[in-house]
Amino acid sequence: MNKYSDFVLRTITSILTLLAGLLSWISWSEWYAVKVKGEILGYPFGGEGPTPYYYKTADLYANVNLTWGVVFLFAFLFSVFALIKRRDKLVLISSVFTLLLLLVFYIHGKL
Repeated sequence: MNKYSDFVLRTITSILTLLAGLLSWISWSEWYAVKVKGEILGYPFGGEGPTPYYYKTADLYANVNLTWGVVFLFAFLFSVFALIKRRDKLVLISSVFTLLLLLVFYIHGKL
């Protein structure tokens, strides 16, 4: 790869890495707030209205957020590893993996 395309790939991967870290942190904090602290006021639990399926119960919501938190944490750590090792193939794989995760996360939220 030339220097320009390498710079672009690493920049995009860095942004995706930060996004994966942010989504992991948000998911973990939602899990902690609902499951550990029991803060369920203000959440539309019960599955009524235009909400995704995982709003049926607080436990289901917490488990879904825990799962996404672990998945995005893995994506974050894998991307950081790829960026530190400076292997173009790993960087590209981590970018594609994170983009696919974001797509699945978006679709999952619409169900």
